[in-house]
Amino acid sequence: MRIENLRTEQNEDRLRHAVTVVWEDCERPRQDVYFEASETFAQGFFLNPDAFLLGCALPAMHHGERRIAVDAKVCPAVTEGLNYVMATMRHWFYEPGREPIRIETKGNGYKPDRAETKSAGALFSSGVDSLALLWNNHLQYPKEHPWSIRNAIIILGQNIESDMSDRTLEQAVKDFSALTADVGAMLIPVYTNIRSLENDGGFFLRVNHGAIMASVAHIFAQRLHTTFIASSDSLGELAAYKQLTFSPWGSHPLIDNYYSSPNLQIRHENLTLTRLDKLRIVAGWDAGLQTIRVCGKNWPGMNCGKCEKCTRTMLGLLALGVLDKTKAFPTNDLTEDQVKKLRVKPYSPRYNTGTQAIYFEVIPHLERAGRHEIVRAIRQAATPRKWSARVKAMIKRLVKR
Repeated sequence: MRIENLRTEQNEDRLRHAVTVVWEDCERPRQDVYFEASETFAQGFFLNPDAFLLGCALPAMHHGERRIAVDAKVCPAVTEGLNYVMATMRHWFYEPGREPIRIETKGNGYKPDRAETKSAGALFSSGVDSLALLWNNHLQYPKEHPWSIRNAIIILGQNIESDMSDRTLEQAVKDFSALTADVGAMLIPVYTNIRSLENDGGFFLRVNHGAIMASVAHIFAQRLHTTFIASSDSLGELAAYKQLTFSPWGSHPLIDNYYSSPNLQIRHENLTLTRLDKLRIVAGWDAGLQTIRVCGKNWPGMNCGKCEKCTRTMLGLLALGVLDKTKAFPTNDLTEDQVKKLRVKPYSPRYNTGTQAIYFEVIPHLERAGRHEIVRAIRQAATPRKWSARVKAMIKRLVKR
């Protein structure tokens, strides 16, 4: 793969930084890849070769490219970090004999910048993880602290279950700008087609979404000195299942920090907090409590209140006694029948470990509240079924389709 023709263009009221990607070892057409931001957010938004290398490297490896050549100077720290990331991803997801990709650049692109003019940022979606990150940061750090988040970045297409339309992102900005402003952070929408290098949703989630978040952060490396990525896992989940490490995933505590450079630190944050801990933090922030958005298909619109993600979030809020205090869901209670309909996927180790830990964490709270019928339903929904029951359920779903 070659990354060439680095350029800056004007696209109506947006500034666009773009490159041309040329595939060398697979039958894929050349394509233009870009990052766009409104001129309102032009401060620190610059043509950074590091960002494009971070966004293109894993798709290149996935499609069997033998090298990735950047027609520009790149920070050697980014190159070294990517070598580690690619070696780890190869170990996790690819055959052992696959050759590592060579990274070729025009030399050392590191230039020291003035850190005192920069501030901290975070990736944001208004899901529980990002809301807890934003509010917890606000509680921990005074405004003058360097790690106080002043920029909340929201990316086109980062929500895998939503669509890739500009209109969806613009609606999210409209819905969430007042929320981030409540903690003194500016919501910055970024339009990009970086996911088009490989559209497969499984690859995006398992391998590449952490790299995409890091690449967007680096396109603002003259604005940001630190960018926080909210952890979706918890050390409490490891303890509950007596595991030694987290399952492989695209955004991971062993991976995300290696997307850093001397000019921009990437931090995988809130790893010690369980899902219930995060909901408890959000419950202390009324603006955040009213703006929880976990329903992927409806994002950034209202939660459906019926899907698995909605139901488990509602269970957590119910356990904390605050479900009736939020307007984020269509109802302020759950029934036994609704919880029984959940499908926790026991055939997916990561989903099973993380999601079951979330369910079982709320049980003691619900028992103390006398909601024994909900506890029964949780145990039924989250207990792995026998293989025969799984096969029957799968056949029923196929017939229904």
